[in-house]
Amino acid sequence: MIAAWLLLAGSLVGLWFAKQSLRPVRLPRRRAILSFFAGWMMDELVFHHLAWQVVAVVGFVALGALEHGVGWVGLGVVALQWLVFAPIIISRIRLAPAAVEEGLVAGFGDGYRDELPDADLPWDGARGHRMLLPFRQGWKGVHVERNRVYARVSAQDLRLDVFHPPSSEGPPRPALVYVHGGGWVLGYREHQGMPLLYEMATRGWVGIRPQYRLSPFHTFPAHVIDVKRTIAWVREHAEELNVDPSFVAIAGGSAGGHLTAVAALTPDRRDLQPGFEDTDTSVQAAIPIYGVYDFRRLVEYQGDEVLDWLETWIMHASMDEDPRLWDTASPVTLVHEDAPPFFVVHGEMDTLTPPDVAARFADLLRAVSHQPVVRAELPGAQHAFDIFPSWRSAVTVRGIARFLTVVRRRHQAVAGAVNEQVDVAAAG
Repeated sequence: MIAAWLLLAGSLVGLWFAKQSLRPVRLPRRRAILSFFAGWMMDELVFHHLAWQVVAVVGFVALGALEHGVGWVGLGVVALQWLVFAPIIISRIRLAPAAVEEGLVAGFGDGYRDELPDADLPWDGARGHRMLLPFRQGWKGVHVERNRVYARVSAQDLRLDVFHPPSSEGPPRPALVYVHGGGWVLGYREHQGMPLLYEMATRGWVGIRPQYRLSPFHTFPAHVIDVKRTIAWVREHAEELNVDPSFVAIAGGSAGGHLTAVAALTPDRRDLQPGFEDTDTSVQAAIPIYGVYDFRRLVEYQGDEVLDWLETWIMHASMDEDPRLWDTASPVTLVHEDAPPFFVVHGEMDTLTPPDVAARFADLLRAVSHQPVVRAELPGAQHAFDIFPSWRSAVTVRGIARFLTVVRRRHQAVAGAVNEQVDVAAAG
């Protein structure tokens, strides 16, 4: 009888996870965080979820669970998940390649594929074997140099990790800075950005993953100042790292996506570069992933509790007290015609940061920027969908790699044309 009840209990837990994937609770309701974690794990580990249920069912049946009616009810609930809910979740995941491709075509045009290596043309969920052990990360040939001090601020050593490509030979490489999330108050760089950083390192890029100062002990814009310090450090150490200082890209998730957008849009803001005002902190491409783009809209979306938290913990000032500071923290107010190429990535089911604000941010950029703006809204995806290898994260990483490849090649073509004109002028 115990086995039957355990089978029923396990099946109901699995059903609740599936429900949070399909209809998650949204902020500001208090159950939203718990709902997010359940739906997130179900979305990105759906095959693992089904596998543990198979093992559990076989085990409980072997212990006699089906000798009682309760056990049959539990088996029926499991079958409901396998036959109804799991196919819906999987079908949404399978839409990811089309969503990413649609965004790339809209941003670059149909002919962008001609600028890609042949190996990048199929959407095959690259590195798929890594999905079997999603929490075991580390790719053969990529060397990670950890805990390098890049600055000392407020009596604190700020550290970063460097992802070196398998081969250090050849011409200088492009660099990708990845900024971790965590709501500006927590988060550990060691656990974020791994799929993207490892993928780009295998393609010959140098990855940089920095620490930055956190609230409430440090007030915005301390966070983005440290991100800019990282960009400056990369250029300062370009020769040592074999990095091309003319091409530094930046990416980040959640709060890191927010800081990515702010840093990319403010290369000439001297007030955000205290002590290194004249240093080049521009980036040549930006990929904010499920970021925050409008603090005022975030408050409307999540309620007064979020407003109190932002004012007390992050900004240390109300909107009325320091409106310019709040505008600086909202990328929607920072867009301009000289913005670098952007790839704005968001999940359709994100319950922590509004996907409609990401769409508005991309539209504002498209309206004024001279550079391509790509946007992909992934069907069924929750917040933090790219933390570990999954089918959706693999496809997204491939899309980001395509974006960076095209932007890099176009940058090189423009630089080559400029150099040729200079040479002609000098010869004449």
